[in-house]
Formats: sequence, structure tokens, C-alpha cells
Amino acid sequence: MTKPICCKNEEVEINKDNIWEGDLFSRNKVAEDFTKIITSINQPYVLSINANYGSGKTFFLKRWVEELKQDGEKVVFFNAWDCDFVEKPLLPFLYNFIEQLKEQGLVKYDLKEDLINCKDVFCTAVKGIIGNYSGINIDDLNEHKNAETLKIPKIKTLTEYQELKQVLSDFKTGLKEIISNLNDRNIYIFVDELERCRPIFAIELLEAIKHLFNVKGLVFILGIDRSQLKHTISNIYGCGMDGEGYLRRFIDLELELPKPDIKIFTNYLQQKFEIKNNLENTNQNWVIGYNEFNRYFNIFASLYPLHLREIEQIYAKFNVITKMLDENVIKITPILALLIILKVKDRKLYDEFILSNLTLEKADSFLNQNIFFKLQNLSNTDRIYLEHVKKICIAMQQINYTEKSYDIEDKKMKAYFLELSDLQRSIHSFNTDRIQYLKNMISYINVA
Repeated sequence: MTKPICCKNEEVEINKDNIWEGDLFSRNKVAEDFTKIITSINQPYVLSINANYGSGKTFFLKRWVEELKQDGEKVVFFNAWDCDFVEKPLLPFLYNFIEQLKEQGLVKYDLKEDLINCKDVFCTAVKGIIGNYSGINIDDLNEHKNAETLKIPKIKTLTEYQELKQVLSDFKTGLKEIISNLNDRNIYIFVDELERCRPIFAIELLEAIKHLFNVKGLVFILGIDRSQLKHTISNIYGCGMDGEGYLRRFIDLELELPKPDIKIFTNYLQQKFEIKNNLENTNQNWVIGYNEFNRYFNIFASLYPLHLREIEQIYAKFNVITKMLDENVIKITPILALLIILKVKDRKLYDEFILSNLTLEKADSFLNQNIFFKLQNLSNTDRIYLEHVKKICIAMQQINYTEKSYDIEDKKMKAYFLELSDLQRSIHSFNTDRIQYLKNMISYINVA
């Protein structure tokens, strides 16, 4: 069977018998530590799990939720991004909240059918909240297919204000009654991908959590990219708004999801996409060796904060290159790895990375200033590989380094020019601008 050229690393369904299957970064241990924290809480509480977008946050949260359920905890999971098309977040959130409580035996009604006829305090309060916050009569709820009809309540009289306060009070009373049957255990409510939502949607959901669900026994866990969420707040309230201070109104404790090990992930992607050389003696061949691409990519990855999703997209692009081009086609993998990263993270420097900037006279200053200086905490071995990259760049020039070595008496310099000559022979098939050739190879495929 022919291997697919275009493929992506799709999200894998959770294996209920092995929840943390595919956990590359030992985040099951992180979940154990976080569980100790949330199960010790005995008051209304909101935590955030902070991680950059594309860092595997959803993978972690979904498996943590499943683990808590298997341990007998009561858990609700709400992906805010899935409901972002709805104008107001309260109705989809309440719907998911009640439906998931019903699945776990905590309530006997749902929002679509039973709620209309149900008469207990909590039901009546939910009806009142929906009515006040949406302007929709609960009896006509099923007729309203367009969620844009939802709107913020407009309180015009003191009586209306008192009625709304009573509805909120009854709603919390109903929640307390549900929680009272749990023998001092909490209900854990996970809200994921809030920062991806429309700004007003995200803000209104936070406000609803604060005003409606501030009840002992309810613990909210928000999966967020804090920096992005602060940006969302600024979009609503203006750049002068203290986004950090605003979030502190809602979040009692922030936990950080540890940064993933990029080398583990790139090795996984290399196997997942089946990026491997079939020719012999290519493992350490920097001209066409795919393992060498991986080695140099991991060195240059520290130039910029790369998210897992960005790395996956880069390897999807490289995978297409390896499947489309013959294995013998010269790719100069160290430079290819650097250029792909630059095109994703620093287009200006990518455009400046041209042959005229990499001459024997200019290479040191250009590469040291723009690239090597930015690479921190590298091993001595990696530093040696960087020097090799510099020599490859210089060797790309249309200069006869063998002839140049004839007039050099200094043994070190003579050896240096002869090494450049050897590198030239390794990439002998290039007769035009070699950097532009690699850029054309990259531009051939764009991965969204």
C-alpha cells in the first residue's frame, strides 16, 4: 500500500482501559499532583491551568477528567470553543452542565425536555435564569433555534431587580442541595479553550461563573493561555485595562502545565510520519539524511518559542518534502531545518537569509548576530554542529576553495579551506543560488 503523502497527527480518542496512552511527557504524574490540590478544596474555588496554545493542554485536561471520573469524582467538561458560534455562553454552558450532571445521576431532568415541566426549586431557578438572561419564555425554548436571540437582561424596575436576585438565590440553593448529597465531595467543572473564543463570549462566561456558580462544592478548572486571555480582555475594555488584575477577580490559584520536551515530540513525529531514509549509511548524512534534519531542528528550535502544534505543522511540511522528492535529491538538512523555522517564526530574517549575506567575510557576523547568539544553553556538541552549519553556508559560495588553499601557509587556515572544498563537493549538484533552491523547496508546500 502506498504511503500517504499528506497526513496530519490527529487527536486520538481516549482509551478507557489505558487513559494516558500516548502521554509523551509523563503528564499523568502532573495530574496526580493537581488532583491532590483540587480534592483538598472545601470552598468555592476557581483554578486555572496555564499553558500556551498548542502545547497539549486539551490532551491533558480530557485525560485528567476521565481519570477523575474513573476515581468516582463528579466532573463536568465544557469546551467553550465548541460553542463559540452561540452569541451568549450561558445557555450552552447550562445545557452541558445539566446534561452531564444527569449522566452522573445528580439530576433527573435535562434542559431540552424535562425542564419545562419540572417544578422543584432548582428547575424553577434555571427557568428564571434562562428567561431573565435571554428574554425567552422557557415554554417556548424549543422554538428558538437561533441562539442570537439571547441577550443580557435589562433590569428596568426595582421589582425586576428583586425578582432576579431571588432567582439567583434559588439557583444557588438548588446547587447546594445537589452538592449536599455528595458527602462533602466537590463537583469539578472544567472549562477549556476559553482564550480561543470571541472576546465578549469569553468575558461573559467568566462573569457567569463568578455570579451564578459561587457555591461551596463547585470547583472550576479553567484551561487557558493566560497571555492570550489578557489580550482578549484588552480587546473588550481597551489597551489600558489591567488584564492581569481583571483575571485575579476570577482566578484564585494558577497552575502551570510543565513545558514539553521538544526532542521527545520530534522523535515521535518522525516515527508517526514514517520519515526515514531507506538508503544505507544516511543516518548521519547531513546532505540527505532525515535524522540529521531532526538533530538540527532540535538545536534551532530554541531560537523561538515553538508550540507543539507549530512543530507538528513543520514536520507535516517536511514529511511532504520527503515523500515527494527522491531520497537522493540534495536537501542540505541543517539549513533546511533552520529555514523552515525562520519562515514560520521570523519572516524578516528568513528573507534576509541569502547567499550574499553568507560570504566568507560576512558569514560570522550575520550568523552570530542573528542566529547563534540567540541560542542559549547548548551543549558543547551542539556548538560544534553550529560551526558545521556556518561552514556549510560559506561552502555554498561559488568560490574554488581548493585553489584558495594553495596560497595559504597557515596550516589551520589551509585545513579550513580544504574542509570547505570537501563540503562543496558534497553539494556539487547546485549550480544556482543554493539557498534559494532550499527556499523553493520549502515554498512548494505550505501547511496551515
